[in-house]
Amino acid sequence: MTTLHCLFRRIAAIAIALVALGATGLFAQEQPPVKAASPGQTTEEKVDQLLQLLGQDDVRALLAQKLATTGAEPPPQTASPSQLSDLDQWASKRREHLARIMADLPTMSSQIASASGRLGDAIRAYGPVIFLLHVLVLFGAGLAGGIVTNRIIVMHASRKNSGDISKYASAVVSRRLLPLFGYGLVATAMFLSIQWPPLLSAVLLPWLVMSILLPVLFAVSGLLRQVVGREASPRRDFWIVRWTWLATLAGFCWALLRTLENLGVPRDTLGLLSTGLVGLLFLLAGLWIWRRPGGDPGSERTRAIDVALIFCLIILFGLRLAGAGVLFWIGLYALVLPGLASTLGIAARKLATDIGGYSESDLRPVLAERGVRLAIVGTAIVWLIFLVRAHPDSLPDGALLTSIVVGVLHGALILLLADLIWIAIKSMIARRLELSVPAGDAMSGHSGGQPQDDRLLTILPILRNMLGIIIAAVAVMTALSELGVNIGPLLASAGIFGIAIGFGSQTLVKDIISGVFYMIDDAFRVGEYIQSGSYRGTVESFSIRSVKLRHHRGPIFTVPFGSLGAVENMSRDWSIDKFMVTVAFDTDIAKVKAITKEIGKALKEDPEFGPFLIETVKLKGVEHFGEYGMTLGFGMMLRAGGQSSVVRRKAYSMLKDAFAENDIQFASMTGAYPAARSAKRLEEEQGGDMEQPPEE
Repeated sequence: MTTLHCLFRRIAAIAIALVALGATGLFAQEQPPVKAASPGQTTEEKVDQLLQLLGQDDVRALLAQKLATTGAEPPPQTASPSQLSDLDQWASKRREHLARIMADLPTMSSQIASASGRLGDAIRAYGPVIFLLHVLVLFGAGLAGGIVTNRIIVMHASRKNSGDISKYASAVVSRRLLPLFGYGLVATAMFLSIQWPPLLSAVLLPWLVMSILLPVLFAVSGLLRQVVGREASPRRDFWIVRWTWLATLAGFCWALLRTLENLGVPRDTLGLLSTGLVGLLFLLAGLWIWRRPGGDPGSERTRAIDVALIFCLIILFGLRLAGAGVLFWIGLYALVLPGLASTLGIAARKLATDIGGYSESDLRPVLAERGVRLAIVGTAIVWLIFLVRAHPDSLPDGALLTSIVVGVLHGALILLLADLIWIAIKSMIARRLELSVPAGDAMSGHSGGQPQDDRLLTILPILRNMLGIIIAAVAVMTALSELGVNIGPLLASAGIFGIAIGFGSQTLVKDIISGVFYMIDDAFRVGEYIQSGSYRGTVESFSIRSVKLRHHRGPIFTVPFGSLGAVENMSRDWSIDKFMVTVAFDTDIAKVKAITKEIGKALKEDPEFGPFLIETVKLKGVEHFGEYGMTLGFGMMLRAGGQSSVVRRKAYSMLKDAFAENDIQFASMTGAYPAARSAKRLEEEQGGDMEQPPEE
């Protein structure tokens, strides 16, 4: 409580200081200048006029007094407005504005009373009973239209499954906003159909608008509280409720000021009254800032932020009191817009996610969030540009500062639009990359997507980086142009600098151009296994000038495009794997062919290795005769994916087991010749016969 009293005392002290400043400006009025001589007078007429003035006693006495006090020095000349600095002129205008406010303060009550009298006269001329009846008919017809619209919506919704209307947003739109639309439509039609007097029509119109907008405001506020989450963010929910009430009071103040303006109250009196209403709203906002809840759970609340916010409100009220409307709106938007844009952006993203069933990273929720923020901030910037151009005297330093502020606002609007375009492009590319990821089994290694999807995985990241650079460069150049910077020399310098870079970095230019042509030729894609010279590995990613290859043993190579040369792609479409096996000279080829056929059938039916095969393993025949045996050739056609070595090892294992079961020997020095092998086999058979037990 003591703290609140101290706060009130500070606010009162600042208000007294501002009033004293206005009083000082009131008493510091300039003396009326001496009427200058007519340019048509001759020199003799001017001399006669001077002699006539010197012949007056009061003029001679004043002149003698001035000469005595100044030591016979000429009186100093006061600086003309053209000799004052722009800042001094701006401060002088603010003092004059405060002086006018102080002068209008005693007459404000009489002005409002006379306006009330004019309203009473207009009602009496129209007829009090008829006026009351028409007002009741106006708002009653609007209420009836809203009720009928609500009944139609309820009847239509009752015919459907109630489980379909599960979203609170749908309920708000159908049960609250649509009846308000019916109310506004019927009330507007009734207002236009009644022949009001001009004064009464101008008085009733603001209140009719408020009767339509306020229920919409409360409906949107309830939707925001439901979407944002009251339990998840109590501080944000607190401010949604308070800002709703502040907007309601501001709406009533606007309707009241419009009514008084239509009743003929002078603009200076309206400005004084609006300043008082703004002070009342700021006082409520300061109380709510001081009593606001702490941050999210786990965060520490500091009073320094509260004091800083209240001090900002006091400064804004001082600017409004001094008539610096442009600075007032700039400060107000800087104070309010971040929280408002953030809250509405979060609500738009959650609504798009829940209603459309999209993921958080999808394009539509991201565009909804950024679009709402751009709409809010863009509207504020456009309003500020209009104010600055309509009231250039509201800023110190005159035309220079006005052009700078307008340029900054234009630049901010351009950067916001560029940010929205960049976010949209980045989200679209990210979504397309997500859809283009191969959907095949990780163990199988083959891609479940189309070949063009693999190419998109290669090109889209490079395209995203290039578009980001282009958008950033264009946005910055346009913003500088709006600030009044001549970007022609910058572009010329950039061109000359680019030529110098091109001559000094020929290797870099070669890498970039080579990468472009590799992409055009579709030489390789992300995920493919390639070999170029001494580099081999799986393509992992690209940059503008290089490609990253992951070797099958783990190391990663970053190879510039200019150093690649001829590229051997081992993962494109299909591959044929051939391998050789050397067997003894007396091996039965037909038997080996039959065994190979059984092995190929088993490999094709294997759930682990079968998906890799297009054509299973086959015996091609005898490739050549060696010193110790003959070499048989085997081959198989596999899908792209770099799994040939895995299938080949499995085929080796199955061939070894099958050869052992069917007594097929691999080539060796001991079994190189058929005669030696036959003799050895005969000795083994004889030895076996000798070891057999005798028959009984």
